[in-house]
Amino acid sequence: VFYLRKWFNERLMDLALDVLHPVFATLYIVPFLRALGTKIGKRAEVSTARSVNFGLLEIGEESFVADAVIMGEGVIKNNKVTLKKTKLEPRAFAGNASVLPQGTTLASGTLLGVLSIAPPPDTQMANNSSCFGSPPVLMPNRQRAEGHEDSLLFRPSAGRIAARLLIEGLRIVVPRAVIIFGLGFGLQLAHDGYHKIGAVYTLLMLPLFYVVLFAAPALLFTALLKWLLVGQYKPAEWPLWSLNVWLSEAVTSTWETLCEPLLAAQLVGTPYINMCFRLMGVTIGSRVTMLSSDITEYDCVTIGDEANVNRACGAQTHLFEDRVMKVGNVKLGNRACLKPFSVCLPGSTIEDEGQLGSLSLLMKGEVLPRGTAWEGAPVVPRAKR
Repeated sequence: VFYLRKWFNERLMDLALDVLHPVFATLYIVPFLRALGTKIGKRAEVSTARSVNFGLLEIGEESFVADAVIMGEGVIKNNKVTLKKTKLEPRAFAGNASVLPQGTTLASGTLLGVLSIAPPPDTQMANNSSCFGSPPVLMPNRQRAEGHEDSLLFRPSAGRIAARLLIEGLRIVVPRAVIIFGLGFGLQLAHDGYHKIGAVYTLLMLPLFYVVLFAAPALLFTALLKWLLVGQYKPAEWPLWSLNVWLSEAVTSTWETLCEPLLAAQLVGTPYINMCFRLMGVTIGSRVTMLSSDITEYDCVTIGDEANVNRACGAQTHLFEDRVMKVGNVKLGNRACLKPFSVCLPGSTIEDEGQLGSLSLLMKGEVLPRGTAWEGAPVVPRAKR
């Protein structure tokens, strides 16, 4: 009975992550997670964490959980379900697509990198240390963001909190409103078509209705929002509690909530997805194969002729470190290849005919030489295949 309850709860939360996607990574998600039993400290930031056992998760004050983090997922072995407490101490940071096995404790001030797994409990990280990779490797030094006021990182004023709540509220509501308007006009057209040209011809017109009322408006609205709110993306550093971060995240959320499900997800692998990205500001060469629709800071991405970007991978042009959003360029050369589940961090380059293997991480500022193949986290050379 317990397993059935656990299974049902996990499926329900997977559904919630899809339906409530624009609510995640906002200030509104913290009360929701607390209502589910998660202990969350003050001023903690939580994005799209998955596989969470809510009653066994504790997130300390001013901690940061990035996108697609797997946190404390239960283990099923020998027909038994094992559940353990998972904890992030104050100001701990879990990077995008990182994994915290159940029983993990991230010490205060620690950083777990992108696409990395936390060290086992018997080798717990020291306070204010950093690691990345699988298996994890301690980083003796990393570039830290300095020079930003504490009021822009950890201690925002009431005015900044109110402004962020307003912008994030609009980013939740507005894309859904566009869909509702499309549904309203679509139902009216279907009603009129049924009475004027009959049910059969109205059904045959549905693809045209979809393009005109949903797909095209989703793309044009997202592109218009991007160019009005952000303009052209350039390498920069923005503290968490700044307008630039909120507007950029609003554009990203609109793409993921509106344009991707209504249009971009259906166009991956075709030349049309490249046209969409060009409209958003991405520099894309000829005959590029894009099987991923995940790009955020569009103007910071350059993809050369005949490059291949496979599923569930891409150019991650920003990082949140020390509560600072760091935006940088990512460049893929001609005939470069990103294999599935690989990630290029800001400032990285894959030169012509270079390959980044599956489940691999290209670190900030790294360059893969022309015609070579690399794999792993951190990457090491390997033969092409």
